[in-house]
Amino acid sequence: MAKILYQGTHGTDDPTRASMPFHMALGAVEGGHTPEIGLAGDAVVCIKDNIIDSVKGVGMPELRELFEKVLKEKILIYIWGGCAEARGVSESDLEGKNAKIVNPKIASDLVVSNDRVVTF
Repeated sequence: MAKILYQGTHGTDDPTRASMPFHMALGAVEGGHTPEIGLAGDAVVCIKDNIIDSVKGVGMPELRELFEKVLKEKILIYIWGGCAEARGVSESDLEGKNAKIVNPKIASDLVVSNDRVVTF
Protein backbone atom coordinates (compact mmCIF):
# COMPACT_ATOMS: atom_id res chain seq x y z
CA MET A 1 0.00 0.00 0.00
CA ALA A 2 1.03 3.59 -0.62
CA LYS A 3 1.93 6.54 1.58
CA ILE A 4 0.11 9.58 0.16
CA LEU A 5 0.41 13.29 0.99
CA TYR A 6 -2.78 15.22 0.22
CA GLN A 7 -1.74 18.85 -0.18
CA GLY A 8 -4.36 21.57 0.19
CA THR A 9 -3.85 25.14 -0.97
CA HIS A 10 -7.42 26.50 -0.89
CA GLY A 11 -9.33 27.95 2.03
CA THR A 12 -12.74 29.52 2.48
CA ASP A 13 -12.63 30.97 -1.05
CA ASP A 14 -13.34 27.46 -2.39
CA PRO A 15 -14.93 25.27 0.30
CA THR A 16 -15.08 22.19 -1.92
CA ARG A 17 -11.35 22.29 -2.71
CA ALA A 18 -10.59 23.15 0.93
CA SER A 19 -12.38 19.95 2.00
CA MET A 20 -10.79 17.67 -0.60
CA PRO A 21 -7.52 16.80 1.24
CA PHE A 22 -9.53 15.63 4.26
CA HIS A 23 -12.10 13.76 2.16
CA MET A 24 -9.48 12.01 0.04
CA ALA A 25 -7.26 11.15 3.02
CA LEU A 26 -10.20 9.31 4.56
CA GLY A 27 -10.72 7.44 1.29
CA ALA A 28 -7.05 6.44 1.35
CA VAL A 29 -7.48 4.98 4.84
CA GLU A 30 -10.43 2.92 3.57
CA GLY A 31 -8.20 1.68 0.75
CA GLY A 32 -5.50 0.56 3.18
CA HIS A 33 -3.10 3.39 2.40
CA THR A 34 -1.28 5.72 4.81
CA PRO A 35 -2.34 9.31 4.18
CA GLU A 36 -0.98 12.58 5.49
CA ILE A 37 -2.39 16.06 4.96
CA GLY A 38 -0.38 19.18 4.20
CA LEU A 39 -1.96 22.63 4.32
CA ALA A 40 -0.25 25.55 2.58
CA GLY A 41 -1.27 28.95 1.25
CA ASP A 42 -4.87 29.84 2.03
CA ALA A 43 -5.57 26.28 3.23
CA VAL A 44 -3.72 26.79 6.52
CA VAL A 45 -6.77 28.52 8.00
CA CYS A 46 -8.64 25.19 7.71
CA ILE A 47 -7.03 24.19 11.02
CA LYS A 48 -8.86 26.97 12.92
CA ASP A 49 -12.03 25.87 14.72
CA ASN A 50 -14.21 28.69 13.38
CA ILE A 51 -13.19 27.81 9.81
CA ILE A 52 -13.63 24.05 10.36
CA ASP A 53 -17.17 24.81 11.54
CA SER A 54 -18.01 27.05 8.56
CA VAL A 55 -16.63 25.18 5.52
CA LYS A 56 -19.23 23.21 3.61
CA GLY A 57 -18.02 21.76 0.32
CA VAL A 58 -20.36 20.64 -2.44
CA GLY A 59 -20.98 16.90 -2.77
CA MET A 60 -19.22 15.83 0.42
CA PRO A 61 -19.66 16.02 4.19
CA GLU A 62 -19.02 19.31 5.96
CA LEU A 63 -15.42 19.95 6.99
CA ARG A 64 -16.25 19.49 10.69
CA GLU A 65 -17.44 15.93 10.04
CA LEU A 66 -14.42 15.16 7.85
CA PHE A 67 -12.06 16.69 10.40
CA GLU A 68 -13.46 14.61 13.26
CA LYS A 69 -12.94 11.44 11.20
CA VAL A 70 -9.39 12.51 10.31
CA LEU A 71 -8.66 12.92 14.02
CA LYS A 72 -10.18 9.55 14.82
CA GLU A 73 -7.97 7.92 12.16
CA LYS A 74 -4.93 9.76 13.58
CA ILE A 75 -4.01 11.21 10.18
CA LEU A 76 -1.11 13.64 10.55
CA ILE A 77 -1.69 17.23 9.43
CA TYR A 78 1.23 19.48 8.51
CA ILE A 79 0.85 23.26 8.38
CA TRP A 80 3.35 25.21 6.29
CA GLY A 81 4.89 27.71 8.73
CA GLY A 82 5.29 30.87 6.67
CA CYS A 83 1.75 30.54 5.35
CA ALA A 84 0.45 30.04 8.89
CA GLU A 85 2.28 33.06 10.26
CA ALA A 86 1.02 35.28 7.44
CA ARG A 87 -2.58 34.21 8.10
CA GLY A 88 -2.59 34.33 11.89
CA VAL A 89 -2.53 30.58 12.52
CA SER A 90 -0.70 29.77 15.75
CA GLU A 91 0.32 26.74 17.79
CA SER A 92 -2.81 27.19 19.90
CA ASP A 93 -4.95 26.54 16.79
CA LEU A 94 -3.28 23.12 16.49
CA GLU A 95 -3.99 21.87 20.01
CA GLY A 96 -5.65 18.45 19.99
CA LYS A 97 -5.59 18.20 16.20
CA ASN A 98 -2.67 15.87 15.46
CA ALA A 99 -1.09 18.77 13.57
CA LYS A 100 2.19 20.60 13.56
CA ILE A 101 3.72 23.62 11.90
CA VAL A 102 6.64 22.77 9.63
CA ASN A 103 9.41 24.72 7.96
CA PRO A 104 10.36 24.52 4.25
CA LYS A 105 12.97 21.78 4.83
CA ILE A 106 10.48 19.51 6.58
CA ALA A 107 7.83 20.31 3.96
CA SER A 108 10.29 19.25 1.25
CA ASP A 109 11.14 16.08 3.17
CA LEU A 110 7.44 15.23 3.33
CA VAL A 111 7.10 15.51 -0.42
CA VAL A 112 10.00 13.16 -1.13
CA SER A 113 9.14 10.69 1.65
CA ASN A 114 5.66 9.97 0.30
CA ASP A 115 4.93 7.65 -2.62
CA ARG A 116 2.48 10.14 -4.10
CA VAL A 117 1.54 13.79 -3.59
CA VAL A 118 -1.93 14.96 -4.61
CA THR A 119 -2.64 18.71 -4.59
CA PHE A 120 -5.98 20.48 -4.34
